[in-house]
Amino acid sequence: MDSISNVSMLERFRKGAQKAGIQATAFMQTSTNKIATGSREFVQTFTLPGEAEKAARILESFLGMFIFSC
Repeated sequence: MDSISNVSMLERFRKGAQKAGIQATAFMQTSTNKIATGSREFVQTFTLPGEAEKAARILESFLGMFIFSC
């Protein structure tokens, strides 16, 4: 009875490990796809003139606050 019990526990452990491996693989694939998609979206929306314009607006608002506070 003892050996049957041990085999049963080992089998359950093996099945649980397989399931965890499958879930980990699926998680990694999903994460990789999300990272790749996010990178593509960032590249598509990033332009140097656009970023320069944002920086100019930030600097302008900062300087405007600085001038009015003096």
